Amino acid sequence: MFVKSFYLILPFILFFTFCSEQTPVPEEKLILVYTDLMFAQDTASVNSKNVDSLKTEVFNRHEITEEDYQKTLEYYNESPE
Repeated sequence: MFVKSFYLILPFILFFTFCSEQTPVPEEKLILVYTDLMFAQDTASVNSKNVDSLKTEVFNRHEITEEDYQKTLEYYNESPE
């Protein structure tokens, strides 16, 4: 009896586990951060400012870490839909 119940419940557990996977950075915020990083790179090429310091400023402004940003990019690269 337990085995039958387990096989009936397992698909629901898997479904909710995979569907509830969250990215560290929400999509709307990711777009803003990505845009700001592109502007920072352009600014660094025009000015003598260091790209790394500009990236740090962008992450601080949006209150995220570079690690969270990278994890989010990896998530979207693995599941582009």
